[in-house]
Order: sequence, then structure tokens, then C-alpha cells
Amino acid sequence: MAIKKNLNPNVERFLKTNAIQFVKMKTAITYLIFDSNDNAVLGFFSLTHKSVDIPSGLSKKIVDKIKRFSGLNSVYIKKAPCVLNRGF
Repeated sequence: MAIKKNLNPNVERFLKTNAIQFVKMKTAITYLIFDSNDNAVLGFFSLTHKSVDIPSGLSKKIVDKIKRFSGLNSVYIKKAPCVLNRGF
């Protein structure tokens, strides 16, 4: 896999070390976008699951939406699952 020479060093380090470690630990998955002419990496995005804190005092309408999309049935929600995206 060729990586563009002008690639940000932090991005290159992430792709060569962190992305592989995250897959092995099953904490994130990284997808690469390649140039069809020379197979150089043009970009990437990583997805991981996290939970976010839900503040108290939200309207019933918002709480109902969170419950519907999060699969939570509790009246009092403290956390909700979400997907984080990191890309370049």
C-alpha cells in the first residue's frame, strides 16, 4: 500500500499503528479509499461505538427520540449508544 508523501504524519501514524491495533482489540474499524490508478491511499474513515451522557432536564419529545433510536426503554436515560466517525 502506497501512502501519499504529503500525508500528515499524524494521519500516517494512525493508519500504520493505531488503526491496526483498534481492529485487533475490536474497538474500531477503518476503511481506506484508494486511487484506482496507483493504489495510493486517498482517504480513510474509522467507526467506533461509544456512549454519550444524556443530560437531565430534556424535553419529553427529545427523550422519546433518544429512546427510540437507542433501544433504551428506561424513563430515566443516563447514557445512549452512538457511532463516532473519524476521517480524512
